[in-house]
Parts: sequence; structure tokens; C-alpha cells
Amino acid sequence: EEEDEEEDDNEEEEKEESESEEEEEEDSGNEDENGGIQPDILGKVKSALGDHAEASDDESSDINMDDIPAEEMKKLDEKLVEAFRALGGSKTGAEKKAAKLSHLARQHFKQRVLDLVDIYVNRQPTAQNLFIIISQLTERFRVLNSQPKEAQLSVRILSILKKACTAKILESSKQGYDSTPVLEYLLGLGTGASPAALNLGAVHAKLCVTALRLALPDHADKAEKIYLDALNQFFVNNQCTLVPEVFQSVVSIPWKGAISISEEVAKLSFGEKTRSFRRLHGISILNCLMKNQSLEENFPGEKARILRTSLDHLLNILNANVTKTINKLLIEIFSILRGLKHQNMLTEPGQETRIKEALTTVASADQMKNRPAVKKELKKVLSFYQLKVSIGSSKGGAQPNKNG
Repeated sequence: EEEDEEEDDNEEEEKEESESEEEEEEDSGNEDENGGIQPDILGKVKSALGDHAEASDDESSDINMDDIPAEEMKKLDEKLVEAFRALGGSKTGAEKKAAKLSHLARQHFKQRVLDLVDIYVNRQPTAQNLFIIISQLTERFRVLNSQPKEAQLSVRILSILKKACTAKILESSKQGYDSTPVLEYLLGLGTGASPAALNLGAVHAKLCVTALRLALPDHADKAEKIYLDALNQFFVNNQCTLVPEVFQSVVSIPWKGAISISEEVAKLSFGEKTRSFRRLHGISILNCLMKNQSLEENFPGEKARILRTSLDHLLNILNANVTKTINKLLIEIFSILRGLKHQNMLTEPGQETRIKEALTTVASADQMKNRPAVKKELKKVLSFYQLKVSIGSSKGGAQPNKNG
């Protein structure tokens, strides 16, 4: 108990010290660079003195307080209180305490409102109400997330938005509702310089998909255009904060927009002006397209056509100096090559031979020995192409696998 009392005393002392430091900072804010009183504060004091201020400007004369009438003295007292309060800070201790209590009361009220919103989201909301909640809470998150005092509210809002992504919408409310304006707003968060999309993390991509799913199939064309505009910003706008998961999730859905978006990704990813990290993002999006089995059922041959157009670019990366290629990029490429073989997409003459030659070149690089994550994925893809290569040995060439 004595130790707890000591800890409490220490905490109170630290709190008092921090408050005194804040007061000192406020006091120092009323002084100019030369240590004198700021002109605006001095002006308030002179305003309070009125005609008597002229006498005070003359150093040789003093103000005789007995000469000031009683009524004028009363007004002078009130104005001097205001002036000297400005010198000591804009708020008194009581006012600061009242402000803190007021802020705390507002916080409690907002938390109770969020409790009600949370309950509603879990009780089959209508489509219109759900997306009003999504757009409003996202906007509040954008504003509050940069304010440390609002950290609790930000965390609570993020939790509700996460639940909104999986909310069961009232079926009768879906018909005729257009969610594309909300989709456009959500993607617009990331195409500007606002960090909101990054701070929302994976929830942002899920919110976009939630809006997309409701827009299909009636508003598919509008949703496709919105995504294509955002994709262009993703590759060319240096201030864009959209994460690749936004587009990875959308090409994983079996709709016609996945084809046009993937085609554009294939073009933009390998452009001369494309930044290296965006190239990695683009290839990761194509890898998600590879895994979309349902798309092949609805649009036969489209997935293979898009991926085959990217094959030459992928092989060029492997045939270059792989020692300078980052691990994640190599792993994504290996995954795509494995998928091409597994899904029987290599229908053109010479494609498989060129892939085997590129894989042999990569496997023979000395540096592959010291890259365990890459080495693991490389072994998998070599097995798919029935290649037996001594990884990290530039002496050995490719040999057929015993099984092939």
C-alpha cells in the first residue's frame, strides 16, 4: 500500500510539473523575441488605461490613482483584468478545468452514439442507411485520426467500419440502390494527399469491395470507370496513397471490370516511367488475377490472354541481373509462372522453353543461396517445370527431373 501511495504521489508530481511547463509555455507565448511584451498585449493594457496611458508614456511622470474618478476606476479594473488575463494565458485554471470536463462529456456522448450505430449495423441495415454510415464515419475518421485527443473515437469508428464490410444488408433495400457515389468517394480518399486511406489499412479496400458488390450488375459500367480512373492515379500520381489491396481485391471478383482493370495494369506496370515499387504492385495485382478461377468460368480465355501479354516482360526481369531484384518481386513472378503451367495457359510454341531457360538462369545465380524466401519459391516453380538445377551454382545447367 505504501508503494502504491508513493506511485500516486509521483504521478501527481509529474502531472503538476507538466501543467506548470504548459503554463510557462503559454506565458512565454506572450513575449516577443527580445523578451519584451508583445505589441498586441501592450495595446490591451494601454486601451484599459485610456486617456491615462498618455501620462504613463512619459517616464518622468507617474499616474496619480487618486485623480481617477470612481466610475472610471471601476471600468479600468474590468479592462485591466482582461488585459492581465491575456498576459497570463487565455484561460484561468477554472476555465481550463471546465474545458476538459466539457471535452470529456462530448467524448462520452459520441461514444454512446457510436454504440447505437454499432447495434444498428449488426441488425440488417438497409442499403441506403449502411452507406450513409460508411461515408459519414469514414469522413469523421479522416478528420479525427490526426488528432491525438480523439484516438479512442478513431479506434471505435474503425471497428464499426470493419463490421460494416460484412454487414448483412436487408435484401429488399438493395434493389434500385446505387452505391457508386460512395465507391467514388472512398477511392477519392486515396487519390489525394490525405493519409486516411493508409490509416484505414485493409478496411479501406474491403469498404470499396462492399460498395462494388452492391453496384453489380446494374451499375457495373459506372463502377468500372471509377476503378480505372483510380488505377491511373495509382500509377502516375506521386501523392496517391491507395494500397495495392484495393485493386487486388477487385480483380479477384468474377465481373467484366476485372478484365479491363487487369489489361490496364498489364500496360502500366511495365512502362518505362513506372516506378519500381509500382511495378511490384502491378505484378502482385496480376498474380491475384491468376488465382481468380471463377473469372475463367464466366469469361473463358480472357485471363490467359492478359497474362500471356505480360509474360515477355516477366521473363525480361528474370533474365536481367536478378541480384538487384528484390525478393518480393521474384516471388510474385514465380507464383505467376507456376499458375501459367498449372492452369495450362502456355499454348503458344516456345513459351515453356523460354520460361525454363529464364528459371535456369535465376537458379544458377550465386546469390540465390543466401535468399531463403526466394529459394523456397524457386524450388516450387522448378518442380512444376520439371527442372533439376543446383540452386546457387553457376556451373550446373538444367537437367530433366526424374519424374519428367
